[in-house]
Amino acid sequence: MRRAGPVAILLDPEPHNRQSYALYGPVEQNHHDIARKLTTTLGFPVHYEPISLDEFAANLRERGLGEHAVQHLYNVAIDYRNGIFAGTNDNVEKITGRPPMTVEEFAAENRDAFR
Repeated sequence: MRRAGPVAILLDPEPHNRQSYALYGPVEQNHHDIARKLTTTLGFPVHYEPISLDEFAANLRERGLGEHAVQHLYNVAIDYRNGIFAGTNDNVEKITGRPPMTVEEFAAENRDAFR
């Protein structure tokens, strides 16, 4: 399994002292792009259907997430909608020494979680 950015930073924290990193990937994708890649990799249809932020929060609560997690993900969704996460860079590879995992690689490694 690959070591994610935070693990690499914990293993060698000094060069990262007081640094802030925007962790984008090498390719910018939207929810529809990700659904298409999941469909291809998993071999069954995956569709993205936009819902309101209130519906999103209610679904998270129904799945048993705590209020702190719901609040965090709700605000992440707002930031995503407002373009905060738009862009690309190679910071993940610079920090970890490895390219970030693709959607296809993640889906293949976690296939059982999608069933």
